[in-house]
Formats: sequence, C-alpha cells, structure tokens
Amino acid sequence: MIKMLTAYTTEVDFAEDALADLLPQLDLEKNLLKNSVGIISCYNEFIDTGVVGELCKALPFDTVGFTTLATAACGEAGRESLTLCVLTSDDVQFSTAYSADIKPDTYQKTIPDTYAAARKELGGDPSLAFAFLPMLGDITSSKMLGSLTNKAPGVPVFGTVSCSHNIKSEHRAIIHNGDAGDRTMALLLFHGEVNAKFFVISLSEGNIQKKRGTVTKSEMDLVMEVDGLTFVDYLESLGVPHNIIIDSPTTLPMMLDFGDGAQSTASGLYHIAPEGYALFGTEVPVGVKIALGKLDRNGILDTAKRS
Repeated sequence: MIKMLTAYTTEVDFAEDALADLLPQLDLEKNLLKNSVGIISCYNEFIDTGVVGELCKALPFDTVGFTTLATAACGEAGRESLTLCVLTSDDVQFSTAYSADIKPDTYQKTIPDTYAAARKELGGDPSLAFAFLPMLGDITSSKMLGSLTNKAPGVPVFGTVSCSHNIKSEHRAIIHNGDAGDRTMALLLFHGEVNAKFFVISLSEGNIQKKRGTVTKSEMDLVMEVDGLTFVDYLESLGVPHNIIIDSPTTLPMMLDFGDGAQSTASGLYHIAPEGYALFGTEVPVGVKIALGKLDRNGILDTAKRS
C-alpha cells in the first residue's frame, strides 16, 4: 500500500515562510511510513528564490520534480504555486536518479545510465517508473522515452515533461534533491506490489473537426506544413484566430492518425516558430493525418465519464 500526502503553497519569495506553510500540511512525524519520496511541481521562480532548494533540504527523503504551467492540490489551484506530493509506504521501496545533460549525440547512453543508477539502489525489479523529462527542441520526448523503455522492457512508465508558465519561455527545469537543470531528467522507480493501470480516452467525436489535413513537411516533432500550407496558415484556413494560435497554442489539441489502424491520439502544441511551424509533443512523420480538436467543459465531463 502507498499513502499519498499533499501540500500546496503560493509563498514564492521567502523559503522560511514557504516551509512554514507546507510542512504542517504534511505532518511528517505522524504520517511517514518506512519508505518515502517527494514529487514537486512548481512555478519556475520557486527555484530562483531558493524555496525548492530549502524544501528539499528539509525533507528526510529524496525528491524529484519539474516546473509546470500551473499546479493544484488541497482544494487550491494557480500558476504561481508549488505542490508537494509525498508517497510513503511500508512495503513499497523507492529509488531516484538524476541524469547528466541530455544531448542529441549522447542521450542513448545518458538515459539508460540514469535508469541503471536508479535500478542499482532498488531492492528488486521495478514494478513502476516515473520519468520526468526536459522539453527539448533537438530531441523529441518520444525518443527519450524510447531510450528509457528499451532499457526497462515491461516496466510501465508514467511521467511528464517540464514546461514554463509562458509557452514561449525556456525557463523550465527538472528537479532532483534541490538541483535543477533544463536538459536533465529525473527518474523515480518503485519496487513492490504496485499494479499500475493506464486509461487512454480520446476526445469526444463532437469535439474533433471532421476535416482532416495531411502533414506534407515535417522534421521529428516539428510540423512545418499541412496540405502544403505552413501549420499556422493551415489552422487559419480552418477559422482559428491568429492570436489564439500564436499566444495560446496549448489550448489547441491536435488529433493524429498515423495510419496504422490504431485509434487517433492527441498531441499538445508546445511552441509556434516564427516561420509558422509548430512544435508537437511527439514525432509527426510526413503523411500523418491531422485534425483540430477542442477542449470544453462538456467534452471534459464526457471523457471523465467514459474513463
């Protein structure tokens, strides 16, 4: 059994005040079991002001984490916030590892080495892995994940990529025990009775445009053209306002049909380049069919019911 504790704060300026806010919410002396690990998600300034570093020093266990657009816990939610999740258990063991910088010419060694370091500290075979990956323009998330799963066949992997409160900003980081880097990854492994189940639910059909385009020019996760138009021009041809595309691309889920007979999958947009190209959350080869999706209240409620 794994018990989860959560704490939330918006105190970004002073580490002492942030700890005074967070630690009482956890009541660690009362609630910690034999093995524990912390997961931090936060606004990037919590790193700059030293809050993350001091918090990690104050915790009697390893921490991993990432910067993100916004966090929510304990009935609160916001952008300039930090959430700490503590996993604690008597019968499940945890181990963590932090990578060197991940680069295009060395990631196929760096990522397996990081897994090996975490695996070495574990009491047995991993039953689950959490991977926190950097958002990089020169290596796709799918390639980084593939390098990990090739080293850990059969191990279910959950996780996310770092991002910023501003999609155009490169001010984002992966966290491990107070350290933070924009090209590093953090890994958390579980050993014990953990039976992970994953549920994938697509957008409602009513929230997906019927018109499909075909990717006609791309490079890894950078989609340059759809139906011979730049990605921005293609979306504008569908009636999407230019300012939404440029300023809020993350609000535009794109459905991808890879032509392999599988259900279409959704990908987020991370960035719109000046040339009108789009950085996707996954590799998008030429020939992939693409459709614009929509996120709204009714659609979210529908997918929640179907899960």
